[in-house]
Amino acid sequence: MQVTRLGLTALVLTAAMPLTAQELNSGHDYIYDPTSTEYDPDYLSTYSIIARDPTTKELGIGVASRVLAVGRNGSSFRGGVGVIVHQMSSNPFYGRIGMEMLMAGLHPQEIMAQLVRSDEASARRQVAILDIQGRTAAFTGGGPVGLDVYSHPREDLEEAWKGHRCGIDYCAQANSMVGPEVVEGMAVSFESTSGNPLADRILDALDAAQAGGGDRRGQQSAALFIVQLRGGAANYSDVAEDLRVNDHPTPLVELRRLLNVRRSRGIIATANQVFDDGNHERGLQMVLELRDKIPEKDQVWIALGRMHLEMGRRQEALQAIRRAVEINPYNARRGSGGLPRNARFKKLWSDPEWIRIMEGVPDPTSKERADDVFSQWDTTTGPELAVNYDIDLSQDQLVIHWLKRKPSRLIPLAEDLLTAEGVRTLRFRPDPNGQITGFTIDSGGARNFQFERAR
Repeated sequence: MQVTRLGLTALVLTAAMPLTAQELNSGHDYIYDPTSTEYDPDYLSTYSIIARDPTTKELGIGVASRVLAVGRNGSSFRGGVGVIVHQMSSNPFYGRIGMEMLMAGLHPQEIMAQLVRSDEASARRQVAILDIQGRTAAFTGGGPVGLDVYSHPREDLEEAWKGHRCGIDYCAQANSMVGPEVVEGMAVSFESTSGNPLADRILDALDAAQAGGGDRRGQQSAALFIVQLRGGAANYSDVAEDLRVNDHPTPLVELRRLLNVRRSRGIIATANQVFDDGNHERGLQMVLELRDKIPEKDQVWIALGRMHLEMGRRQEALQAIRRAVEINPYNARRGSGGLPRNARFKKLWSDPEWIRIMEGVPDPTSKERADDVFSQWDTTTGPELAVNYDIDLSQDQLVIHWLKRKPSRLIPLAEDLLTAEGVRTLRFRPDPNGQITGFTIDSGGARNFQFERAR
């Protein structure tokens, strides 16, 4: 390990070139101008926070900017080792070499000093390093190396601000900002949320930065990375979370939504266990809270439907299932994984409203046509089967009677198309004058049976 450390140090020092006082203190910032021929694709004017959870040993990065896909570069991380951000004019040199130096056991302050010294354009960089032990170092171009808190002076308060602040288990840094409130907001937020999950603390800090004014150019992209030694898939990766919003008018809102979606299946599984253990109200409340966060996700509505049904709330269950199918019609598939095969909903399989939902028929927009139909006739007969169907209006509901079955409420699906318990579909046949002369019925294994009006 010592040989590696000395060799790497020698490599960096060999590449070092002294900077003039003018270069070190200029802190020149690139400003994109759509009318100019100059363009720096690596310039990441941004704000970010790197952080550590000493209990879980997680390390994290949160970043937001008015550039496309800020998460694609500017961040380096390795579980159990450290995290590095390199922004303003981003250079992967800081992440690549800096991570190797962390693995060799060097202190972040020593690493920062050597890397800055080795970079002829360091005045255009902003870099922060945090290792697994919680040790930090930060540098903002135009300022000195080694300060935990730095605010770059500006003659005109209308010009962009840049600076950083490092505390226990975090560093917050920003450039092209409206003012120091951006970094101060991140620091205060992170320090005040101890005990919460690291991902939430990072997102809260980014929200605080935005509330403090954020990027003076506006919003466009954001990213969240959480790493932990063997914390990824099957313990073969260190990456526990990798969420990116590349181009969005409110990227921080979208980033939090993505985190909620990422967690949703685990929350639903836990809520189902709580529900199955007998605490129905608590399990239901967990899913309701998740629904309020991501109402556009069908799995939340399916979980709600199951709980409502088992609590005896049939109508609420059907409403939830309808919403799930509206969001994702694939839920109505009859193959494996579809709701029609989910035994949790067996009580509803013969329910006319369930059938209508599974067949993808929208709610009727009006009952006027159905009311007109049922005021016209009473009975039809299918002579081949010698079966009579009596249809009438009972307490403002459309009801069908046949054989020895109990009366069933007919539910309009569309004009002249209805369904009922035991009857998949019933379609009236009008004559050219609009008078009903009979109907066609599909029921069980029977398909396209024709019935004529008897009286």
